[in-house]
Amino acid sequence: MQDKYYPDPMMLRSSWIDLNGRWAFCFDDNDEGIKNGWSDGHSYPMEITVPFAYQCQASGIGDTGYHPILWYEREFSLGDDMLGEELILSFNAVDYKASVWVNGHHAADHVGGYSRFSVAIGDLCHAGTNRITVRAEDRDDTAQPRGKQIWTRNTWGCWYIPTSGIWKDVWIAKAGKARIEGCRITPDLDNRCAAFSLSYPATNPDCLEVGLEVSYKGAAVQRCRYAAERYRQEIILYIKQPNSVDDVHAWSPASPDLYEVRVTLYEADGKVADSIQTHFGMRKIATANGQVMLNNRPFYQRLILDQGYWPDSHLTPPSKDAIKDDLMKIKAMGFNGVRMHQKFEDPYFYYFADQLGLAVWAELPSAYEFTFDENINLMRDMAAGVKELYNHPSVIMWVPLNESWGVRDIYIDRKEQEFSEALYHMLKALDPSRLVSGNDGWEQTVSDISAIHDYLIKDDDSFRKWKDKESLLSTAAGNRQIYAQGYSHGGEPIILTEFGGIALLTDVESNKEAWGYLNPAKDKDELISRLKKLFALIYSDDDIKGFCYTQLTDVQQEVNGLLDANHDPKCDLQQLASIITGGRLS
Repeated sequence: MQDKYYPDPMMLRSSWIDLNGRWAFCFDDNDEGIKNGWSDGHSYPMEITVPFAYQCQASGIGDTGYHPILWYEREFSLGDDMLGEELILSFNAVDYKASVWVNGHHAADHVGGYSRFSVAIGDLCHAGTNRITVRAEDRDDTAQPRGKQIWTRNTWGCWYIPTSGIWKDVWIAKAGKARIEGCRITPDLDNRCAAFSLSYPATNPDCLEVGLEVSYKGAAVQRCRYAAERYRQEIILYIKQPNSVDDVHAWSPASPDLYEVRVTLYEADGKVADSIQTHFGMRKIATANGQVMLNNRPFYQRLILDQGYWPDSHLTPPSKDAIKDDLMKIKAMGFNGVRMHQKFEDPYFYYFADQLGLAVWAELPSAYEFTFDENINLMRDMAAGVKELYNHPSVIMWVPLNESWGVRDIYIDRKEQEFSEALYHMLKALDPSRLVSGNDGWEQTVSDISAIHDYLIKDDDSFRKWKDKESLLSTAAGNRQIYAQGYSHGGEPIILTEFGGIALLTDVESNKEAWGYLNPAKDKDELISRLKKLFALIYSDDDIKGFCYTQLTDVQQEVNGLLDANHDPKCDLQQLASIITGGRLS
């Protein structure tokens, strides 16, 4: 059982039921469940601990074999306090396809292994004991967004044991029949205001009113009340602090100021129909004159690449506190941001990044076969990621493609280039407030930055090519062209978005499949010495406007983390901070 954090911190409700824990479970390798009516009740031979995937030890099963169809079932009880209004059943993620039944009635279908889905189930429930049944399907299809999950039977390279089925929190929240379904907040730092885009379901009667309360550290900033429009409406509020020198508290890693928001839906008689709590930050991210600008000031990004794996629970964090502990270590090491690689992480990763002050790059998990199905799947999952993470001020960059994965011929293939452009422009249409790294690493098309991966940097000789930027940007940093044919650098900020990856010799020798980039360091002293040299080289080049070091932790056979697989530091954190910051301030 995970700890008792409300599973969606950006749409916080007060009355809810935690559905994590023990569920009845079975494999359905012959796909018999639907035709044999398992949704009406079935005798399951196993139990599993949700939200952990069956492949990991934390689930209580630990079977790494290929089982494409899974069934789950559990009972829950409803008291009188949970009846009379609406009940919203939510899954933060089920990989990859899910069908849900409540008391034998079909309630929902969903496709997409990294995104949240919810369904109103009040009419399907009754007082006392109720039953939820879930069928999950996760095949080794390379057209579905997988991220770092293998589609073969064995792990290899930088791809790992897969995660199938329910792998994020499950819960039921009590809401109003007339209720708030969405609250999307867009800050406008230059004009000292924020736009609130609210959405309501079709059951919303015309007589409702909506109230907004914005506060900063407990002090009221704005209170207002409007007639609620049908389905959706937009409200713009000015965010001013009359007793503050700058009159707006802007969010940044150095000063992670947040505004708290309560949205309340009222019935005609003034009774509260529904209420949610969320937050936002007054933050602006842009580019200008070859630099990334945060709140209209140059922002040198010191990022670390995080793959979000744990030994016993794989893609699912063992607890919310474990997430927070990782982020605090990242801060302690001197980084001011983190690139969550090939994964949309648990909601509390972004929530804690907002609170602690870490800039986040949010990255779409890759698919690996350029087909019509892949295109549709990636666009769907990218849009879902934007919807889910929109209000987090920590998220400053979208990464729809990485290293040409899933668009392997993008260097010369115009159709794949067009697809990369389509993802970029879709993101700009959905969210013009953030930056986009179009195909991070190499063979870039349209992008807000020039994102370069170079694992060959180790000394002055290997860094010499970086001294001639015009030549570098027209060729390759490693063995892949930085730009696809027909594209070139247009003055975008140059960021070294993957480099380093130094392993320890002891870690490499302990496992014949273990590896790091270049040669491993023989001990911790050599690791520190090489890191000093590496970061000194990066900081010596004023054309580089930020970096992302690979990586935070060891992951299965990839042992090049600054933390080991258990997320324990390999070196003193303060010593690392003195190297990683290079004496620079955020």
